[in-house]
Amino acid sequence: MERGYDVVYAQRANRDGETPLKRAIAYMGYRLIDGMSKAIEFLGYSDFRLMSRRVVTEVLNLKESHGFLRGMVALVGFRQISVPFSRPARCAGLGHYNRLWDLYASD
Repeated sequence: MERGYDVVYAQRANRDGETPLKRAIAYMGYRLIDGMSKAIEFLGYSDFRLMSRRVVTEVLNLKESHGFLRGMVALVGFRQISVPFSRPARCAGLGHYNRLWDLYASD
C-alpha cells in the first residue's frame, strides 16, 4: 500500500494439509471461474486483503448480498498486487465450514 497500490492480497504458494480431493475441487472450481471471467485469474488468491477506503466504498456500492469478494474487488478496478505466502497445515482440530450449506444459507 505504501507503493501506491489500493489492494494488496495474499496468494497461496501451497495448499499443505488439504486432501487431494479438496485440492482437485478447488483447482477445478477456480479454473471454471477463471474461464468465465476471461480477464481475471483467481487461482490461489485468498480473501484476506488490504484495501484502501476508495476500494471499500466502491465494493459496498455494488450492494451484493452474497457476493464473491475476489470478483467484486477485481470488478471495481484500482491498482492491485499479490503477496505470496505459504500456509501451514492446520495443527489441530477440524474445520466446521460446510461449503454447500454455508454458501447458500439465508441470512
